[in-house]
Amino acid sequence: MGSNTSVTTNTDAPDDNFGFLINEDNQNYLNKEIRDIIENAELEVFHTLQTEEWKKMLKESAIYLCENSAMPKDKMEEIYDKVSESVKITGRNSNFYHDAILNM
Repeated sequence: MGSNTSVTTNTDAPDDNFGFLINEDNQNYLNKEIRDIIENAELEVFHTLQTEEWKKMLKESAIYLCENSAMPKDKMEEIYDKVSESVKITGRNSNFYHDAILNM
């Protein structure tokens, strides 16, 4: 996760860092990376929900899930297919839902 790897040392002794020693510089860098990832995700969700078609899709999904304990893949596809091609995030392939979530 993030744009760079940091050096950590795995120890056998349990502590507040779950057995990893992370120097303070790396910890600050990791905290910034995590904040950046969360902020980018928030912006992408905000922009996605500005599109009326996505809001309708989300509402239809929520209504379905209020009435059913799970949503089968064919129902997800049916709801997603109502979104026009011009606003879809990704094309359908064998990893369609996985890719759709990762690209959000």
